[in-house]
Amino acid sequence: MFIRRSGDTIRPLGIVGCLRAGFEIVSRRPWLVLLPVVVDLLLWLGPRLSFDPAWVAASINDYVALATAAGAVDPQSVTQIEQMVTFLVDVSERFNLFSLLNLVPLLNVPSLIGHRSGYYRIAVASPLGARPALFVEGIGPLAGWMALVLPLGVILAFVYLTSVAGPAGRLRQVKSGDRSNPSKLVVVETRPDPEQKLGLQEHLSRLIQFLLFAALVLVAVLIAAPIMGVAVATTWSMSELLGISLAMFGTGLAYYIALQIAFVAPSIVLGGRKLIPAIRESVTIVYVESRPAIWFVFAVFILYQLASGLWTLAEPDSWALAAGIIGNACVGTGLTAATFVFYQERAARLKRRLAPADQPPRSSDDGEEAKE
Repeated sequence: MFIRRSGDTIRPLGIVGCLRAGFEIVSRRPWLVLLPVVVDLLLWLGPRLSFDPAWVAASINDYVALATAAGAVDPQSVTQIEQMVTFLVDVSERFNLFSLLNLVPLLNVPSLIGHRSGYYRIAVASPLGARPALFVEGIGPLAGWMALVLPLGVILAFVYLTSVAGPAGRLRQVKSGDRSNPSKLVVVETRPDPEQKLGLQEHLSRLIQFLLFAALVLVAVLIAAPIMGVAVATTWSMSELLGISLAMFGTGLAYYIALQIAFVAPSIVLGGRKLIPAIRESVTIVYVESRPAIWFVFAVFILYQLASGLWTLAEPDSWALAAGIIGNACVGTGLTAATFVFYQERAARLKRRLAPADQPPRSSDDGEEAKE
């Protein structure tokens, strides 16, 4: 429990308060980090799913042969192409397709192995020795595996976020009852209300909305990334300065859109909203609470990157990486819980602002159900 002071109107928790609340949730429920740890252990010690190097080499060589016959490839560039083929074959053989469990941005389980570094994605060795590999040969099997792994990653993320959202959604600010300072507020966790317990149908409804949001994000990335890449390459060929400027603009636009939809997942999982209302609410929160929202998202991003950078100092074939996996799970879960707390605080104030004048916001000094 921690304390904040206020006047007659309850102000939402600040950035530091939300972060403290998030990590306090993890300290009280250490089992919340179990799923991220299990996912990382499987990606680290389990079998790999990789491309068949012979199939990759044959596919690239066939394409190069057709391009050379059509005159699209300069014969003098054959040596460079051969080097590129060798590199791509090596990477494709080492790349672990199971890391696609963490492909969709904003909608994944915190994973050190699957998200932080490409170095870990292509690592073959582990403390147990070389890991066994399953090789994919052909477009059909590749599409089948992706159709299995991607939805599985999103479903695991939904289960994980739902487990974190429960305790985060029960945090309330109530008056402490301190007679010397009646305005003092404390943040406590209320008891679960049996009448508000979600049934299977409600969970499935939220899962469907979550899957739709993940599909929307993935399709948008798959469409926008190649278009932006071609545009940058074309512009770069005409002017290096214009190419750099366009690349910076595209990166800035991507971060801006990510900021606008940063609270869609909490709105679906915790708020129970449909996809379109959830997007609208996230954009509204960022617009109305622009300064705290920007700084909070920035703080979460920096803290996670710094922490995961520290964890990745260990080599993939060292047992020291196990400590990094556990640390990354704790930090990632704490920041995830803090995000739910931040969303709930801002959504509650937004609801109070939009409440009719003849229906004043509900007082929060009702602390009978609260427990420390």
